[in-house]
Amino acid sequence: MHNAEISKRLGRRWKELTDEDRQPFVEEAERLRVLHCREYPDYKYRPRKRSSAAVAAAKDAAGRVAEKPATSKSAKKSSTSTTRTSPASMNGGASLYDNIKELQMKLAVAGACVLCAL
Repeated sequence: MHNAEISKRLGRRWKELTDEDRQPFVEEAERLRVLHCREYPDYKYRPRKRSSAAVAAAKDAAGRVAEKPATSKSAKKSSTSTTRTSPASMNGGASLYDNIKELQMKLAVAGACVLCAL
């Protein structure tokens, strides 16, 4: 199943939940937000554009297949994206960013398991 389909199904399931069922997830998100604010009090989200070569290098580092740099002008315009720098990469170890990603993966797996049970 494609990620887009999983996201759509999870979104539908989320909308079907009552406020009472959603509450644990809302509380956990708030707890993680407060924790992040404490760990990184001066953090401000600042997306930056990168060249297609830098995007390909970042994808290589993440263990994915690198894309070839765009050759046409229109392709170059569409290939730009924003930068996401994880706090873990700044301090060289596991951080809140890693914990959030791990929690997101667990929630996605749990949601997929719920969908399989339908």
